[in-house]
Amino acid sequence: MTTAALEPMTADALRLHPTRTLLMAYAFLAPLGNIARFSSAEASYGATTALLAMTVAINLLPGLRLLRRDRLLFSLALLTGWMGVVSVLAPNVVAALSGMVNFAMYVLFACAAYRVSWSSESVHRVLLAFVLGGFLSSALTIVDFFGIVNVPGFNEGSGLYTATSLGAVLQASGPFPRRSAMAAYFALLIPVAALMWRRVRPAPPMHRLLCGATAVTASVALLLTHNRAGLLGAWLAVAIISLVTAQTPGKFLRLLGAGAAAAVIATWVLVTYFPEQLVVYEALLKIGDMRIEGSYVESSDRVRLILFKHAVTSLLSNPVGNGFTLVTGAPGHPNADAHNIITQIIWAAGLFGIGWMLFFGFTIVRRVRRTLSGAGLSHPTMRYGIVIAAALLGWAICGMMHQILGTGMAWLLGGVLLKLTMARVPDAATAASRGP
Repeated sequence: MTTAALEPMTADALRLHPTRTLLMAYAFLAPLGNIARFSSAEASYGATTALLAMTVAINLLPGLRLLRRDRLLFSLALLTGWMGVVSVLAPNVVAALSGMVNFAMYVLFACAAYRVSWSSESVHRVLLAFVLGGFLSSALTIVDFFGIVNVPGFNEGSGLYTATSLGAVLQASGPFPRRSAMAAYFALLIPVAALMWRRVRPAPPMHRLLCGATAVTASVALLLTHNRAGLLGAWLAVAIISLVTAQTPGKFLRLLGAGAAAAVIATWVLVTYFPEQLVVYEALLKIGDMRIEGSYVESSDRVRLILFKHAVTSLLSNPVGNGFTLVTGAPGHPNADAHNIITQIIWAAGLFGIGWMLFFGFTIVRRVRRTLSGAGLSHPTMRYGIVIAAALLGWAICGMMHQILGTGMAWLLGGVLLKLTMARVPDAATAASRGP
């Protein structure tokens, strides 16, 4: 596919497209969780569900045509179709078809985001809406957690305490029913906020201030959830993308020094102001003699490997897959959430799913590397591509510990990134010929 080079858009082209408006509204409301919908599932009724459904509806036919024009979108359509066929053969047909329909809805949502013509200004607006919603969500989570103000709908999820040998420590869950749902959104949010603060310039000072503040409040709120995967995914993605895109050895060393200094400061803050949280993380990471009471954490950590092994061994008897359902029949876990994106796809689509993951992973890495190299690193619009790539990397790392394919914001950002990586970035000679 050949697309036009990324250029500053005209005033007419910058007028708010209905789809872009819906995506901005969705990006703002998504981090607010149950304030905008009534459970962590996108299929539940709520404002974000309505926005997602409207976006898919007005882009349905054009979105279906786009599936033929991009090999990654086409591969997602093939995976959806395969799961549809497998679902008919699955023992629990209703659950399998329901999971497949939800997956198809997200693929079409990504197609809608892909269909929009994106400039640096329009991508900035969508990401800033996400950051603003994330700031409100994380700030209210912290305010409610410490009892400054009782905020209805916040920190009322399941599993309210982590029991350590020194007593129970309260967990935050923000406006979500589960900590894993909050971790999925915040693993996207923190890289977006941190890298927009650092990389996207020039930008209005208030925008950069909002991004920096959100990176801090979201990190604190996520810390209070005791979710290791979310924290690891978010900040590891920031570190990896920052180091990979460092264009000189000096910048690389400065980033390493800044990262070390940030780690020292974060440790000092944790020890000084959150000593009870430090106790929890010592227990979760099995540092020293501190331990979590009961067997929940150990069993939760073990179950991921158990379910992965069960999904792989199930291929011997059922190589086509079992449909998009809970993993059934695992030893000690007769009906379990997959707890891992890879496990879920293998269970749902069998050998086809394994082949699809290899193709999709190789193609997206190759495309991102090709597009964001050289001129792409300094191109105004492609800077946002780097931000989005970091966010999706953080989300994917979190997804190694949680089944979070139902994170609508990840599909929105994925559609935008695919569109950006299909555009041609002007080379240095072309850019010079156009003048300043």
